[in-house]
Amino acid sequence: MLTFPFDPPHEVLILGAGFSKALSTAMPLTDELGDAVLPLIRKRSHLPLPRRFRRGQFESWLSRLSEDQPDLDEAENLANRLLFQLASEALAAVITDRVLAAREEVSASESIRDLLGAMHIRRAIAITFNQDTLIEIAATSGRYFSWTGRTPQSALPEITWWDVLNGQPQRPPTEYDAWRTLEPTFRLLKLHGSIHWYWQPGDASGATVASWSPQGLRSPDPISPEEIAAVSRWLPGRVPLIVPPASGKSTFYRVPLLAQLWQDARKALLAEGVRVSLLGYSIPVTDQVTSGMLKESLGGRRDVTVDVVNPRPRPVSKNVRALGVPGRQIHEVTTVDTFIAEYLDQI
Repeated sequence: MLTFPFDPPHEVLILGAGFSKALSTAMPLTDELGDAVLPLIRKRSHLPLPRRFRRGQFESWLSRLSEDQPDLDEAENLANRLLFQLASEALAAVITDRVLAAREEVSASESIRDLLGAMHIRRAIAITFNQDTLIEIAATSGRYFSWTGRTPQSALPEITWWDVLNGQPQRPPTEYDAWRTLEPTFRLLKLHGSIHWYWQPGDASGATVASWSPQGLRSPDPISPEEIAAVSRWLPGRVPLIVPPASGKSTFYRVPLLAQLWQDARKALLAEGVRVSLLGYSIPVTDQVTSGMLKESLGGRRDVTVDVVNPRPRPVSKNVRALGVPGRQIHEVTTVDTFIAEYLDQI
């Protein structure tokens, strides 16, 4: 029986590409995603491209494209900017297609419904580096309710993806938004952007950042012609906000929303007695921004517990120890389903 803790524990779940892959085989791992993006870029550009990606090369390639490099001249940097923009749009298209292929499986999954239900009750924090919308879809279809006491039990408000994202970034104004109150639930921090977030590239002010309803919630089509027209009308000239994973000093992190999300993530990691669960995230060496945050937040602390959820947990545990977390404070789990069962037992 689920109980509602008066003082929820401090829990942070960090979700990597392996977590989405565990939810559905339709979801690609990082280099698989890069390989799927390349043909779409080739349709729009004759610039030279890698043949394929291995061992995290896609992340490194994307990050180099995202910033002007001192060893390249202006023409070469301009070419890289073009490739990065094409790659961002292709990423959004590929991930959207995979989400649509996975949504029914994810929505029907009892394990993910149980996990999100427990996270909802315990007010957990989920940090994700995935740009897909599987969590938003699962949270909306899971039928979780707020128990804040503001309304009679027969009219308990239902949790939606908008609550999970804490109403960020803003949406185009609608009548629904005018009266909708955000309900307390677990929090999803999307540190690398999302396929349903849009912006004007290079806008460090963040004024153009906005969200659209996640694909897969309503229409069975990827994007209907009417919806394409609506996005163009409400969000003119904007493209998906996709953040390169290894970029540490780019325009992206000067965007107020993204900066705030990273600061919220750090605050959650610094909570006393925090339990951090790495689900399908291996702390790759290329992701210096995240590894730096984890080391400064968790290293040398005795009150931290880290769950490593990975089919091959030992290499990841080694990376966690390199952050300064003692091995006795690391708990290894080989499958997401096993972790979920253990997580539910803690309620």
